[in-house]
Amino acid sequence: MTKGASIYLDATRFLAATTVLVYHFFALELTDSTLRFPFGGEAVMVFFVISGFVIAFVADTREKTWQSYSISRYARLYSVVVPALILTAVVDGIGAQINPAAYDPNAHAQPLLRIGASLLFINEIWNFTIVPLSNGPFWSLSYEFFYYLMFGAAVFAPVRWRFPLTFLVLLVAGPRIALYSSIWLIGVLVYHLRPRVPLQSILMPLLFLASLALFFAFAIFGTPLDALNRAFYEQLDSRGFFYFFGANIFIGGNARFPSDLAVAVAFSGTLLFCESAAALLLRTGWVARTIRFLASHTFSIYLYHVPLLIFFDVLLDGVILSDGQQDGILNGVLLLLLTGGSIVLLARYTENRKGIYVDFFQRLHLLLFADRQRSSPTK
Repeated sequence: MTKGASIYLDATRFLAATTVLVYHFFALELTDSTLRFPFGGEAVMVFFVISGFVIAFVADTREKTWQSYSISRYARLYSVVVPALILTAVVDGIGAQINPAAYDPNAHAQPLLRIGASLLFINEIWNFTIVPLSNGPFWSLSYEFFYYLMFGAAVFAPVRWRFPLTFLVLLVAGPRIALYSSIWLIGVLVYHLRPRVPLQSILMPLLFLASLALFFAFAIFGTPLDALNRAFYEQLDSRGFFYFFGANIFIGGNARFPSDLAVAVAFSGTLLFCESAAALLLRTGWVARTIRFLASHTFSIYLYHVPLLIFFDVLLDGVILSDGQQDGILNGVLLLLLTGGSIVLLARYTENRKGIYVDFFQRLHLLLFADRQRSSPTK
């Protein structure tokens, strides 16, 4: 991967995570503002494409065996998943004592089941939509987990087992996750196409700007495939289920897949032709360093922000701010500052300490497979 592609990935990852945060800041109606920022779904599609691209890169360059691949993937996920679930349980528990009405009772029923399912990444398989308490954004981690498994099976399994194991992973994951795997695989495809792109071509900046303009046009004004969304939604019942040969299959918001696919394709164009634009970010050292620093908090921003926003809103409304200030500008500014500061602090001891988790899974791998490795014949 070139330095240009790397810095562009870091910048877009941070912007996508921040977009999701801003989306929820307004969608949760934590202030009296009537503004809305309806781009959270597009940001998640950006994450999926970037994830596929990065996984293709590490498998091609660094993680050459299933052992190194699986250890890195587990470490990457659990370095934020475990802290995120602990954080959510703690702040939701405290917040509910102050203002129970701020929390959805349905999302807090059977909390141990919800946290357990989320730890195992089965919270979104088939007809499951298990939200771990207030942490709504967690749904996409189940998708990512199965895409990691799918890719690992397709690349590292013995040749004769690659198709059966890949099919089995998607079968366990269910139709929603399997459907969106095509968006994740766009990132894999872009990684393998980039070496064929003439990086120094004078057309690169124009193609990048055209792809970027198309991406924003699709996000703001809609895509040519929006009509397919409506047709898809018409096939669902009022609960979001699709009736298929006697079985009810939950589709829900995934019925907007055609539009999400168009957005992902448009974004993939920026990733394919980003070299010239990314070179501008590399000209000044402090800009590149700042981008790297911000990007190192991406997963933390994504997984910590909703429970923190709700908790600090409850705290400000019920304890700190006086009447008249509780839903105003001051409340909004304090919410963002407290949430942002907490994320930076938490990331320092979670996401940025991935090495601890790598060491743990390496030791676990040795414990589980040491006997097999000792018994295998030497070459």
